[in-house]
Amino acid sequence: MKARIINEFKGLINNVEIADKKNYYSILYILEQIENKFGECYTNEFIKDLNCCMEIAYQKYEYFDYTIFEESIDIRNTENFKDLIFNYDGLTYRFNQLNENLKSGKYNKKII
Repeated sequence: MKARIINEFKGLINNVEIADKKNYYSILYILEQIENKFGECYTNEFIKDLNCCMEIAYQKYEYFDYTIFEESIDIRNTENFKDLIFNYDGLTYRFNQLNENLKSGKYNKKII
């Protein structure tokens, strides 16, 4: 058997490299929703940590559906960026640190 990878996916969002195509498009969708509601208020560290959490959740949950994940984040009914709660179908287990960092303001973009 001969096997080789011709081209691997590599995407960038604000200079943050995303190696998984599904993560890339899901993060892009989430960031667009955040920007539509709150403006570009997040840091690159937020993008990196969100990607990391999604990679872990994908590996740990028996079945990870990106649509369910995206719909679980209630951006429309949230008043502030720091009040967002990331979860997968109501379970925050793989997103606890991300949610704590959001709440503490760690991911808020500093205005210069």
